[in-house]
Amino acid sequence: MAYDPKRFEQKIIGIDYDGTLNNREFEGEPNVPVENRQFIEKLREAGYTVLVHTCRQSLDAQDIRDKTGVVDIHTGKPVADLYLDDKGLLPRDWDLTEAFIEHHFNTQRDYLNKLVGGELKSAYATNIANVPENPEHKASTDNNFRVYVPVTGGMDSLTLWQMGIESGYPLHPIYIDAGQEYAELEIKTAKEIVEADGYELEVLTMELPFKKYQHILLGRNAVILYMLAGIMRTRGQWGEIWLGNLAGESPTTGGDKSRRFLNDTQALLSLKGYDVRIETPLIGIDKPDEVAYWKYRDIEKLKNTKSCFAVESKACGECQTCFRKWVAFMAHGMDIRDTFGANIEQTFQPYVDKYERVMGEADRDKDYSHYSPSRITTTLGAIAVLKGTA
Repeated sequence: MAYDPKRFEQKIIGIDYDGTLNNREFEGEPNVPVENRQFIEKLREAGYTVLVHTCRQSLDAQDIRDKTGVVDIHTGKPVADLYLDDKGLLPRDWDLTEAFIEHHFNTQRDYLNKLVGGELKSAYATNIANVPENPEHKASTDNNFRVYVPVTGGMDSLTLWQMGIESGYPLHPIYIDAGQEYAELEIKTAKEIVEADGYELEVLTMELPFKKYQHILLGRNAVILYMLAGIMRTRGQWGEIWLGNLAGESPTTGGDKSRRFLNDTQALLSLKGYDVRIETPLIGIDKPDEVAYWKYRDIEKLKNTKSCFAVESKACGECQTCFRKWVAFMAHGMDIRDTFGANIEQTFQPYVDKYERVMGEADRDKDYSHYSPSRITTTLGAIAVLKGTA
């Protein structure tokens, strides 16, 4: 941005009345919360001129003056340098709004000069300056911070959950029931996982007309992210939502595990004022890496996960997820075929045929857009053991 010393010379802020200052849509005669009036005073002390605008044709301006402390009331839109309006892009709370205003009324260079010089007074700026080396440092905590972890009882969610436990973050385990036929057994397994660590699993149901691609529910991860972001906002919480996406499951584009999807969803949530970050702690590993992780913990927990599409079994030995679980253990020389309720030499045959063909082609063409090189190597190696050709 080019330097412009005359930009925003007046620094006039127009704030909408209904839905912004009084936090409500137009109905009755709501009062303006004390913290909102305090925010207006804080803006004035910082040198901004504050105007209030409203569409209430019949409402006496004096009433708004009394409730806001702002003298300049406009019916309709006033001339201002910045508008704060719930019908536009408005940060979630006044702390973020103040930081947004500081940034808005400066060139990039001036803003950074003031930030590193300790001149800015927003909660955002003072938080940056609140380090132990600062003589004015104040120890503080925020009890509204949470990490929401969707737990399904599978290998990925178990590993994700354990990482959360070891992180020491305040966790909130949650299961989203989207009508999966195997939901009851997943919930049972997920409860066993979190209750062993002293947590209680929250179960939410979402009844939506999902379009299905075999076992894939279209947009399931998108719904989970939007639902959890909304729940956190309703509860006055902020923080992170963790997804258990693996390296081999997150292509650049395509589907609601892709990097493009995650990036765009984060942008949309931020634009709508949701104070959350989407995190994917497993993005750099694959299922064999999960086995390596658990070899130094309790490998029996990983064996007992519900990585299966069957309704009444944790490990049917006939579905694709069971095949991938077996491959992951086999990569470490651990043949867990006795945990499956089937003769896997026969039941895994469709996956043997599929992966020998598609992974062989991907490896030949060096096309790793869908299958990573490590996944190809471990899968084809496990297949060779199953066929007795290793």
